[in-house]
Parts: sequence; structure tokens; C-alpha cells
Amino acid sequence: TPENRKNLERIVARHDGDFSPLFERRKKEIERCMREFENKRSYLNPDITPQDFLSLINHYAELSDKLERVCAASYLKFSEDTSDTNAKKNNYDMRIFNARMNNRLLFFELWLTNGLDDDNFERIAKQAGEHERFLREERRFKPYTLDEGMEKILNSLHMLGQVERSEFYEEVISSLEFTIHEDIMVKKRGAKRKKKVSVTKTLNEPQLM
Repeated sequence: TPENRKNLERIVARHDGDFSPLFERRKKEIERCMREFENKRSYLNPDITPQDFLSLINHYAELSDKLERVCAASYLKFSEDTSDTNAKKNNYDMRIFNARMNNRLLFFELWLTNGLDDDNFERIAKQAGEHERFLREERRFKPYTLDEGMEKILNSLHMLGQVERSEFYEEVISSLEFTIHEDIMVKKRGAKRKKKVSVTKTLNEPQLM
């Protein structure tokens, strides 16, 4: 919306240049929010009340949202210029941070998947409001879910493998140049008709896009 665009323009204007201080502040904020979430681990039992569960799932959603936003911001900054070493470092650090935070969220996700019997899962899912669909999607993975230690290893390998592949791809693609040959019709000054002229252009990937 126009209002969203105004907000975005103000945010970009405030943070033009090096995003490192912003990322560090966001990481500290997420760490604090994560510690508060981990302190609620004692809530996880089959008899959890709907009120306690909604407190947990809303906190989980808030954390996930904060992580998604800061990771997207670091990737967008890196995409502006993949040769910018500072942006590259920030993006890599943020991906590592994201992997760590996701590992710390696993205890809750695994409890949803494997830690609840079917009756109690249905009880809380039906009272979870807008989160019900998410809960049922998580539950679908029950037959394929391993213990927390193994899931952390797999999660880290997946996250860090993604980082290496995506950064390598971006660097390679952004350094390529493409030669374009095209015929255009040009009318020279004083001429009565246009004449076909062959033009050759060399474009990098952003210019080509």
C-alpha cells in the first residue's frame, strides 16, 4: 500500500549504508526473546491449558517473525552488491545466527510433533485459532521426526549448506557478463528512411534483468 511504501522508504533512509549495528541490535533483541521463550519450557505437558498454550504459540510466532525479517534484510543488503565484503559477512553471520536460533526452537516444534498424544493435540489444536493450520502441518511430520539431538545436527547441516550454495551462486552469477547482438532500425539525420544497424551490448546480470 502507499502507506507501507512510505514506511519502507523511511526505514531505508535511516539505515542506508552499513547495516551491522542494526543487525547486532536485532540479534540481541531476538536472544532476549528466545531466553524468555525457553523459560516457558516447563509449560510443555499433556495437560497444558489453552491459555498457556496460546501464550507459547504466540511467543513462538513472534520469534519466528523477528528471525525471518532480520535474515531477509541481511540477504537483501547482500544482494545489492555481492562483492561487498561487509554485506557478505553480515549475511553469513545472520545465517549462522538463524541456524542457532532455529535449533533452540526445536524443543517446542518436537513437542508439537511427538510430545503430545493425539487426544491432547486435538484439544489444543481446536482452540489455537489462527495457528491451527500450522499445528496440523507440523504434526504431519511425526513419522519422519528424530530425537532432538539428531534434528539439531540435520537442521545445522541444512541451514549452513544453504548458505554456502546460495552465496556461491550469487557471486558467480553477478560476475558474469552477457554479450547481446541485436538489429535496430535507425534514421540518420537527413535520411528519408530508417536503416538497419547491428548493435552489440555487454551487460552484467543486474543490467540484463
